[in-house]
Amino acid sequence: MSPHETRERRSRALRIAALAGALAAMNASACQKNIECTAEVTAGAGSFKSTAKGEEKNAPALRREAVREACSKMCAPTAEKEAPKGCAAKCLVDAEAGKVGAKIDCVKAP
Repeated sequence: MSPHETRERRSRALRIAALAGALAAMNASACQKNIECTAEVTAGAGSFKSTAKGEEKNAPALRREAVREACSKMCAPTAEKEAPKGCAAKCLVDAEAGKVGAKIDCVKAP
């Protein structure tokens, strides 16, 4: 095999490898699924809903974000009486501990 043929084969192999890498990257981005998590927090003051959207791989964080936002909505009327962040943080902890009613559903986003 001549040096020219060797270079040509090596060049062809590099092009194939680059193409395969590009296709793999395209497939990986196409496989990322988006989800939508909806949380409903129920307390004495009523029910409060919120939604968080993002990639499926971040589902635990999205679930938590949805609950945190619903808790913030619940705490909004009492914001003048106590620190709203403190209220929302306590609500989030209570929801995770089951002390406050919280319903969380995550579905694939359209």
